Amino acid sequence: MRCQQHYPHSRPRGAGYRLQTSGRYCHINSGRIDRHTEWQMIGRKITAIILAAGLSRRMQAGTKLLAPLGGTPLIRHSVKNICQTQFDEVIVVTGHKANSVIDALDGLPVTIVRNPDYTYGQASSIKAGLKAMAKDTDDVLIALGDMPLIPPILINELCAAHKTNPAADNTITLPFCKGQRRNPVIFGNAFFELLAALQGDEGARPIIKDHASSISRIDWPDIAAFMDADTPQMLDTIRTHFDRHLQ
Repeated sequence: MRCQQHYPHSRPRGAGYRLQTSGRYCHINSGRIDRHTEWQMIGRKITAIILAAGLSRRMQAGTKLLAPLGGTPLIRHSVKNICQTQFDEVIVVTGHKANSVIDALDGLPVTIVRNPDYTYGQASSIKAGLKAMAKDTDDVLIALGDMPLIPPILINELCAAHKTNPAADNTITLPFCKGQRRNPVIFGNAFFELLAALQGDEGARPIIKDHASSISRIDWPDIAAFMDADTPQMLDTIRTHFDRHLQ
């Protein structure tokens, strides 16, 4: 796979989001973007890191990222949705079944990073992605490869909320649904060192928990968007929602 391909920054024509603050959280509503706000959005460089290296331990057989979804490997849907949004760079970190995962992403404008330490847990993949991203990156979005139903419009809202936040360097921007924090998550550059110091398979949850006052949230009504294929039962549910969307 092409190892140094970058997805150019883009924004859907006519799309934009206005930031509103309330309490310790920030909320956004759809609206027009003025020239100053648009300049702020373009001025921040944001990289997406998609974690696609896991062992799929809770699946009874096979690898969840390669499971068919609408005739296409699940991982391709997850990555393609992010490639349709506004990132300067999209990095996919592979590990388990790396060659097959890479083949599933053929033709997508991403940078592939192989994580030789993937058996040590999710933190090792986050570190591998951070090492590969451009040195002038301002913010990083961390996404999971087994969440194929996250729509591009949700990603765009997250990016718009983060980039227009005057405190973006010190902010963690994420979606909320039904009162709970969800993935994916954007971290400002003040958190890069903490991300690089993570250990084990818990991912970035300890950082989010320890820095609750730095959270900026958007509320999203559709719980189906956040389904992950951790078990055969969840994979079946994702397929049901995916097929229903196509009808």
